[in-house]
Amino acid sequence: VVQSLSKGDARALRVANRLFDGRFEADIIHAHFGHMGVLAGDLLAHNLLSGRLITTVHGFDISKGALGSSHAYMRDLCDKSRLVLTVNNVWKARMMAAGCQ
Repeated sequence: VVQSLSKGDARALRVANRLFDGRFEADIIHAHFGHMGVLAGDLLAHNLLSGRLITTVHGFDISKGALGSSHAYMRDLCDKSRLVLTVNNVWKARMMAAGCQ
């Protein structure tokens, strides 16, 4: 089954299997840093987590030169998160420029 999943999905499944047995349920899941929000979103998509995802981006995760500097990555993060918080208006503007509302 893992072979038919995307690279990100397979990674999410491996992490979930290490963290807990079965499904984890919470009212709110708060991920710090964009890459953790994407991972949590993958776990939600596979019904391994249950809850509303809030992600806080701190800067490095969406800054120039970081792995998450592409608009596609930022849109993916916004699609998977119920709410994306930023630590300042510079990062807010960058997220909005990528199409995040």
